Amino acid sequence: IQDWQPAMATEMSFNIELDGAPIRGKIARVDRLPSGALHVIDYKTGKSFSAGRTETDKQLTLYQIACEQSLGATVEKLTLYHVPTLNAANSQRHSNAQVQTLRKEIIQVKTSIDRKIFDPKPIDYICRRCDYKKICPAWMDAPSAPKTIKKMPFIEDSIFESTNTEVTTAAPPWIPVTPAKTGQSTAHL
Repeated sequence: IQDWQPAMATEMSFNIELDGAPIRGKIARVDRLPSGALHVIDYKTGKSFSAGRTETDKQLTLYQIACEQSLGATVEKLTLYHVPTLNAANSQRHSNAQVQTLRKEIIQVKTSIDRKIFDPKPIDYICRRCDYKKICPAWMDAPSAPKTIKKMPFIEDSIFESTNTEVTTAAPPWIPVTPAKTGQSTAHL
């Protein structure tokens, strides 16, 4: 194989902190490019995906952040490699805007965890395999169809812009809620 080099790291564990949120994970493969920059490769074995996914994949953005923090080198190239079809989808490093957007989302999740707000976000194909479905507030009354979920006031509206469905109030039974304006509620912890 022309230009073949062994991987710099495989199944590379990382343990980083992003704005107070501890993040751990494993990166399938990291290669060092001739330029000295890094190439992050994530292997996928499930259904195929579009080549454009690499440009926006949040997992690759996180891996870029983790490599740069852990290894002190710039990530230049990101790849999703679909093992069943032997197809690789490549992109250049993700932009600073993508990195900042992901950091903001991580902070929002951390804030939710710190406030003990764990609103379910039911998605049928994910919930189908969940061990907690039997006790999840979204599935308590209607095992075949999830309820809509409340919009948490501290999370920006941009998260909910991707849906045309009205977001309604539905709080977990352990959190007392005071009605606010339509589509929002205030939890008292």
